[in-house]
Amino acid sequence: MRCLKTLSFLCLIVFLSLFVSGCYDVKYEIISASEAVRIDALPKTYWTYTITAVANSNDYRFSSPAEKNSPTGSGYIRALPLKDDIYIVQIKADNYPNYVIMFFRLANGTGGKEIRLAFPTAAIEPSQYGVSTHTNNFYGITLVGSRENIMALLKAYSKVNFKDVLGEVAKIEAEFLNALPTGKGGVQNL
Repeated sequence: MRCLKTLSFLCLIVFLSLFVSGCYDVKYEIISASEAVRIDALPKTYWTYTITAVANSNDYRFSSPAEKNSPTGSGYIRALPLKDDIYIVQIKADNYPNYVIMFFRLANGTGGKEIRLAFPTAAIEPSQYGVSTHTNNFYGITLVGSRENIMALLKAYSKVNFKDVLGEVAKIEAEFLNALPTGKGGVQNL
């Protein structure tokens, strides 16, 4: 039962990271190597993913033997401070053509500092920064615009508050499970 709960929890985290405001897909690098910062708390194992620092850079590699055939089984991560303990994070999976941009909080966990997926509590209109959007089938929202305009949009999030996804999981999980249609034999295929 504990394994099932853990699996459900991880699926929910992945689901949330794909569709919450503040998780974007872009076609090119937004955070350059010279802008990226080192986060000493980042290298460790999170679920099945191991994150390691890349020598002589502020890049990090991630990999998961359990996900080696997945488009997101390995790749690299770069981070840029946004405000306080919030970072803009760029993820480039080896087997996915685009970059994923999201926000993380560097928080105190049970084993010291850890990263947590964070999402903004308010949306910012991309068109104010010369950026347009469209939806895609993998990471929800694709940002289209110049690198500079997309970076300006991301930095504008410094004016809003963020919530940790982990802090909201129980509430969101309950709402999600209560919203599922049920019929004879349990949950229907969606």
